Amino acid sequence: MIRISLTLLLALRSVVAAAPDSNDALTTAPLHARYVVLGYLWSDGHFSEGKWHFRNRNKVIADHFAAAAEAIGGKVTRGTKADTKSAAKGATKGVFYTVQATGLPESVPLDRAPFDVEKATPDDIRAFCAAVIEGEGSKEGMVLDDPDRRHAEAMADLLKRLGVETRIEGAKFVRLYAEEASWPIIQSFPFVAYGRVPGGKRR
Repeated sequence: MIRISLTLLLALRSVVAAAPDSNDALTTAPLHARYVVLGYLWSDGHFSEGKWHFRNRNKVIADHFAAAAEAIGGKVTRGTKADTKSAAKGATKGVFYTVQATGLPESVPLDRAPFDVEKATPDDIRAFCAAVIEGEGSKEGMVLDDPDRRHAEAMADLLKRLGVETRIEGAKFVRLYAEEASWPIIQSFPFVAYGRVPGGKRR
């Protein structure tokens, strides 16, 4: 009987120790939510009719943006939209997972980082860059493409702060690539999806 009671007591203690704190924000919101939101908007968002519009073919990414937006006080509406453009090219018809959000910054400059770089921690910058790459990157090393060279240069500066070497290619439409030797650094960023990460998921 004593042995059974002792075993039960230890089991109960382990359950209590493992139970999450319901007040712990980390259980309901992404880490560095503000930087996650800014990264997605800086890469794939557009503002019109008083709200931000974001879409992605990957539901995990769309849900991550929505959760981060809600975590910083935004109000979001989720939905889906047919991917008619890909279907017209003969690809399998799919859907975009869409998010409309209000209560977020109405302006996100593209010619520079949309936050005070000097006040941001390395983890803040990693969270921002991960969100950008999830929308703009490729497994072949690209981390951003844009017609505005300043957009690519701003991203290159942020990555350099994290030890990532990059190069810019193109003139009228520029592409920013991470050098292959730096891919392991990028792969350590807090991604929620790896389909566009240079080199894929780190093993």
